[in-house]
Amino acid sequence: MRGPASAAATTSPSRCRRSTRAITGIEAVATVGDRQYREGYDVIEHRDLETRYLFHPSTIHVRGIDVKIAPALKVGYVMGIGDEVPAGIAQLGATGDDARPSRIWRRAISRSTTRS
Repeated sequence: MRGPASAAATTSPSRCRRSTRAITGIEAVATVGDRQYREGYDVIEHRDLETRYLFHPSTIHVRGIDVKIAPALKVGYVMGIGDEVPAGIAQLGATGDDARPSRIWRRAISRSTTRS
């Protein structure tokens, strides 16, 4: 019995088309042994239907935009499960503040003038 196959996904710069505002056609290629895989798939499942696999190219289209932010910008956000918001805020040059419900509640209580 063979163990699970391992694969590394890479992108090829030669497959990227660049313009002044967009990068399109970035393709992921997984190589296992001497085979290359350039497709992915989505599983479509419903309790009353046969499972189907919808194959699609492993390509993503992205567009770059110019972003201008105010100096010393502070951003509040509610953290989601596994999101990358802190890294995105840092890339923009802003400071992020994780607005967890417990922290919001403590701040609101500390600023209030009446307490029960």
